[in-house]
Amino acid sequence: MKIVNMKLNHIKNPVGWNLNHPVFTWTVEDGEGNQKSARLVIKKENSIIYDTGEGDLDQRGTAVDLQLLPRTSYTWNVTVQSTNGETAVSEEQYFETGKIE
Repeated sequence: MKIVNMKLNHIKNPVGWNLNHPVFTWTVEDGEGNQKSARLVIKKENSIIYDTGEGDLDQRGTAVDLQLLPRTSYTWNVTVQSTNGETAVSEEQYFETGKIE
């Protein structure tokens, strides 16, 4: 099982965008079961600033209520547990906010 097609607001690794309402999406491939639960972690400078914990996240669109800073780099990743007990951890993705007014 692997996690692919990771996007933020329909963009892969956006840089310089206004991301006032971040929505994270991903696709799970090559697994024996379906996604049972997922955990989304967002970091700034290697420090976790948001962690959903393991829960029933929607891979087609998980909205996050997070105040992002202007012109700041962040990273994020997802861990998925399948219905048959498999676990997959995504590669870390990045995004950078633009000038926020």
